[in-house]
Amino acid sequence: MRWLAVAALLVLALLAPARHQAAVAAPPGAPNVLVIVTDDQRNGTMLAMPKTLSWLRSGGAEFRQAYVTTPSCCPSRASIFSGRYIHNHGVRQQRLGGNLDHRSTIQRHLKDSGYFTAMAGKLLNQWNLGTRPPFFDRYAVANGGYNNVTWGVDGAVRQLQGYTTTIIGDKAIEYLNAFEAADDARPWFTYLATFAPHLPRTPEPQYAGTTFAPWAGNPAVNENVADKPQYVRWRPTATDAAIQRVRTEQLRTLKSVDDMVDRVLRHLQTRGELDNTLVLYTS
Repeated sequence: MRWLAVAALLVLALLAPARHQAAVAAPPGAPNVLVIVTDDQRNGTMLAMPKTLSWLRSGGAEFRQAYVTTPSCCPSRASIFSGRYIHNHGVRQQRLGGNLDHRSTIQRHLKDSGYFTAMAGKLLNQWNLGTRPPFFDRYAVANGGYNNVTWGVDGAVRQLQGYTTTIIGDKAIEYLNAFEAADDARPWFTYLATFAPHLPRTPEPQYAGTTFAPWAGNPAVNENVADKPQYVRWRPTATDAAIQRVRTEQLRTLKSVDDMVDRVLRHLQTRGELDNTLVLYTS
């Protein structure tokens, strides 16, 4: 299993010449690319994900001084896809996902370079589920939630029964199997974006009672915000009980993400794909 920083991967993709002709064949031995993005996951929460940590720390690299330049959902997602700051890609607010130029995205460049492309989960905020995400061959896109939500799946909009994190894993394996059956030698790019651990932080039943050690906190919690912008100043401070409750609810949903990551990577290992796959995990 080979690893690469998200930023470096995006830079490599965006340095590739823009192509408007049909996709070309990927170079021999080009790696598969699997990107996993969680929603609102905080630093220090990987303790709930021992299986994922085991995979990532075995021959992998942990980027401990990586920072999100704009910690806001849709703008940050647009930056992940494009490798650009928000003042360059134009998605400055949650409702402005339509400003992203999909011709300058990692999925476009990899597709043009001969890759199969697939995504499952959240694309951009308030995505029209009846619209195919550009430059993805296969897709299952939804806008949030945990149980029995509505999805846009390969051209059809319908409700899928089940827990969304599990469905994302199901679709990942379905699409990877389809790519292998179509052309096993052709590399693929797969983007998986969970809704966990975002609100409403609904756990699977088997994790609903899971407990964790109390969080010790950090200096940023309940600090004096008198010098901060108004949209920060109006927020009341949180009680320790409320903080611990929210954290526990988040960690419970991440247990299912841990299961999903483990399941997908085991599938790749069984199929002999893992040694030539770049796996990136971020939030």
